[in-house]
Amino acid sequence: MMRADNNSDAIRLVNQGVDESIDHRPNHLIAKIPNPEALRGRPDPVILMRLEAAIAKERKAYLGEMSKDVQRLIDALHNGVRPSELWPIAHELRCMAGTFAYPFLTQIAHVLCAFIKKHQIAASLPPDAAEVFAHALQRARHHKGPMQPKEEAVVTGLRRIVAQHLSGEH
Repeated sequence: MMRADNNSDAIRLVNQGVDESIDHRPNHLIAKIPNPEALRGRPDPVILMRLEAAIAKERKAYLGEMSKDVQRLIDALHNGVRPSELWPIAHELRCMAGTFAYPFLTQIAHVLCAFIKKHQIAASLPPDAAEVFAHALQRARHHKGPMQPKEEAVVTGLRRIVAQHLSGEH
């Protein structure tokens, strides 16, 4: 277990820094592009406009799904779900959050994905780390736009927690 003061510090940073079952849905946006091969190399402006229109049309549905994914991931972290079962939802969340300009959520999901990869065969993530990630996700779920120094500090703190766990210093 990580020392209690480290865990408390991480939760404090998260608090200061930010005013169902797991499934893996395929990316359906690619089907909305008339000719995905046209995106290779130099993108066609017409194709890009169509892609932007498809994303805008799907935005509300995807934001709803993203919100559900955040909650599923938080619930799974609290319930000690196997890391191999966390991976699809964390990866999907990382991609969706990035697409829809939620960089803080994207970064948290990115760090969580890296952590999960190192614990694939474990029965669950270390409980103290799972708690901090769940808390960070909860605080970041509605934070949109550029990350500020406080959000950067939270992500840095999460990376430090991962490094401590991977080095055995927890």
